[in-house]
Amino acid sequence: MMQKDFFPKSISHKQLNTYLRNATPDKKVLNICEKEGVQDCNEHSNLLNQWASNSNKVLNLLKSRNQIFLKDKSSKSLMALGAMEAHLNMALQALKAAETG
Repeated sequence: MMQKDFFPKSISHKQLNTYLRNATPDKKVLNICEKEGVQDCNEHSNLLNQWASNSNKVLNLLKSRNQIFLKDKSSKSLMALGAMEAHLNMALQALKAAETG
């Protein structure tokens, strides 16, 4: 039996925006704290807070463009650090959206 591929290999920004505009909100969001217990929820929350704090420290270091930190880095290393900066920013935005949603 052949499985149907529900996820496209690529998607344009325009298509993605169309999907987002037409998406219906979830009727019920499962509360992990109720399912797993308060202790697990607190541990999860603490880990996320530590990760966010450490990520912000790394971002501040990258944003300062500290010459000592960037000294003797190849162009590939600098591009990799730029990509890491962009991904950390996106991950922090996703965490913020998850907390407010």
